[in-house]
This record gives sequence, C-alpha cells and structure tokens, in this order.
Amino acid sequence: MALPIATVAVARVLGIALLALALACWPGTPRLGMLAYGLAVAVYLGWLGWTGAAGGLLLWPAVLLHLGLALLLVRQRAGAS
Repeated sequence: MALPIATVAVARVLGIALLALALACWPGTPRLGMLAYGLAVAVYLGWLGWTGAAGGLLLWPAVLLHLGLALLLVRQRAGAS
C-alpha cells in the first residue's frame, strides 16, 4: 500500500528536523543546526513544489519563510564575527 505524498513529505521534514537537532546539540553549534534545518527544509519543499509532487496555497510561502529565517541566521552570524 502506497502512502500519500503528504505523509511522506511530513516524515521527511521530521527526519530533517531530527538531523538538525542532533547537529544543534553538539557543543558550540546550535545556530548551525537551525541554519541546516532551515536550508534543508526550504530546499526540500522547493523541490516538492518545483517537480509538482506537492502543491498548495501555503507551500511557496513556507519555502520563502524558511529561506528568510536562514538568511537572518547567516546575517546574524556575519554580524557577530
């Protein structure tokens, strides 16, 4: 029995979140974990939208939100250095 694409997409986003959480829990890298999560989810959701595998009213705003938050993390990192 095949799972619906929404189920697979949510499971993959949760997998990305677990990997980012593991990265964030290493000493000295919480911002890197948040950045990895934001970029990975933005790329994955963008890929889903670009290929037509998933769609919806809030898909592209979610991609832009994750990219925006990742950009803010990069800017904060650049400002702190």
